Amino acid sequence: MKKLALIAGMFVALSGCSKSKLDEAISKSEDFKKAMCECKDIKCADKVKEDERAYQKSMKDSFTEEEAKKMMEDKGNAEKIEKLEKIDSEMRACRNKLKDDSKPADGAAPAAPTP
Repeated sequence: MKKLALIAGMFVALSGCSKSKLDEAISKSEDFKKAMCECKDIKCADKVKEDERAYQKSMKDSFTEEEAKKMMEDKGNAEKIEKLEKIDSEMRACRNKLKDDSKPADGAAPAAPTP
């Protein structure tokens, strides 16, 4: 369900984009993925996710639902949309790994940082 919402958000965010704008969005998504996968802790990953959401919101606010629908129906965008889905999946995998690594093995809450 989350994936569907994210992809729908990207559709709206990218709606009405010219081919070069769609390519620009793919490039920006790859930048977010690279940053996420370079993170060493969940705090860093959370910051990257926050930045990505802000970018998506700024793009979404720029377009109408009609424009989003038009982009989704354009068969010429299918390969690029598939690429965005793949980038998102890879980025989520990096973030999930950090989430898993931050959990103690015994299921206890993480220790509070020492001052």
